[in-house]
Amino acid sequence: MQFWELPGPAGHVNAAVDALISEGCVLIESGGDPKGFATAFAAAYERRDIGTLTIVDLADVLGLPPAEALMRRLLPRETRVAVATARTLCQSVELEGEAVVLHGAGGHWQSWDIFMRAFARDRLRTGSVAPLRVAVLMDELPARPGGDYPVLTAAPLLGRIDTVLYVAQAMRGRGRGAFDLALIEALIIELTGWNLPLADALVRLPEHTLFAPFDWLREQQAAAVPMREWDGAPFRCSVAAATANDRRTIARRVWKGQLHTVFPWLEEARLQVVDAYANPLLRNLPLQTPYGTTITVPEDLEFGAITHLLRNQLDRPVRTMLERMAEVRNCLAHREPVDGTKLKAVQSEFETWRSGTAAGRSSGSQWRAKGGR
Repeated sequence: MQFWELPGPAGHVNAAVDALISEGCVLIESGGDPKGFATAFAAAYERRDIGTLTIVDLADVLGLPPAEALMRRLLPRETRVAVATARTLCQSVELEGEAVVLHGAGGHWQSWDIFMRAFARDRLRTGSVAPLRVAVLMDELPARPGGDYPVLTAAPLLGRIDTVLYVAQAMRGRGRGAFDLALIEALIIELTGWNLPLADALVRLPEHTLFAPFDWLREQQAAAVPMREWDGAPFRCSVAAATANDRRTIARRVWKGQLHTVFPWLEEARLQVVDAYANPLLRNLPLQTPYGTTITVPEDLEFGAITHLLRNQLDRPVRTMLERMAEVRNCLAHREPVDGTKLKAVQSEFETWRSGTAAGRSSGSQWRAKGGR
């Protein structure tokens, strides 16, 4: 999936097409990629089946007045008028039904602003059935764009869903288990934010680096704009944060990535343990907690309580697994990222326990409670 195919950027492109169709003259903030936007814009416009759209790079006609530049790019020599103006372009029979998107006007904005004001007014007065439509792209909008034509801003282009889709595509074909893949994707999403080129580099990193990415991030080249809005709030590029020695921000992003995946996994694991030892646990209920609440069903028991209630019935490997799960959950609850080695150990112990439980509940395996169910 290309950048301009993502939901946020594509929405901006389609909004710009709507504005051009309805108003006939529009100034558009391109989102920092005028050539990419122009290509996507032209494709979206022509899908509407209302005519063709020409992309014009104004670098090819530098120094010419706007109307003259457009006439030379859009009309063959034999149909050109002696003096091109906004009005003659609006009235041109050869340009009826045509549209143009221009990029590269930034250095000559004053003359293009004057032209667009005149073009917007003359277009309303022309007797043409479908006069020329003009869209001008700029990387950044001028401080005071004209009031005679609509202006479409780009910020913010990217949201979480855009980054999620981009990272999912980048991870396609990388052989990992479902949980590992979900965890790695979540870590990359939180570290990437709006900086999609960073995601392309992160997907190639070994797993242990993603769990502790600070040193690697500090060695990378920061984005030109370190802060942009993403997911409804200002988001500082992770590389810029690491370069500024902001360990807290990087650690918080690793924690958030783990929280999205590890916490649900822990809850599912806890419920599977509760189900496996339901009868021994029920014999110890109800349980009064130190906080004054009463637990009456096994599903409400946390890892520490499960370990305590079954302390005389569990073999050592099960107790170790539950203790580590409690440590992992406690880290996440206190907004601390979990060490990758510890998390891998917990995953491995749980898979061993689950395999043993499924393979033979009556085999006397070390992974079963001594008292059985």
